[in-house]
Amino acid sequence: MARTPAVALAAGVFRIPTLGDFINSYAFVDDDGSVTLVDCGLKRAPAKIVRALESIGKHPRDVQRIVLTHAHFDHTGGAATMVADTSIAGVDVHAEDAGYVRTGTRVPGDMSTTSGRIFARAPWGDFRATPVAHELVDGQTLDVAGGLRVIHTPGHTPGHISLLHPASGVLITGD
Repeated sequence: MARTPAVALAAGVFRIPTLGDFINSYAFVDDDGSVTLVDCGLKRAPAKIVRALESIGKHPRDVQRIVLTHAHFDHTGGAATMVADTSIAGVDVHAEDAGYVRTGTRVPGDMSTTSGRIFARAPWGDFRATPVAHELVDGQTLDVAGGLRVIHTPGHTPGHISLLHPASGVLITGD
């Protein structure tokens, strides 16, 4: 059975599974038909994101903003491609992760743990440098689908954010 390319969470809010149910992107559709994407998955995710957009009657040209929850390869891997496929100048990401996204540099891991040392050497953690349009800050409300509140939740990365959409009650936690 084929998977649904976009799962409706609330009116105008969709989850886009880009790797099973483990790695997801999200689409917020505004009243004017414009789309905000949250996260862009692995580097192969853009094809799935485009299919999901098509399934809800949208096209990459409808994307007016891309927000990244943090600068890890499973959220930023497809960002450079999605920026190139849309008419936007770059992504929006918290100020503390913006430098990593701009340069395509891995966020340093916690070298005091075994998993941190393993992940630091992993060959699959890279992503392409991506332009940053806006640096986000805690408490900011984005003009997306009636308001999308930025909540700085550092720890996973210095600039990790969660996004709360009060109108629907949807909370996107990244990782």
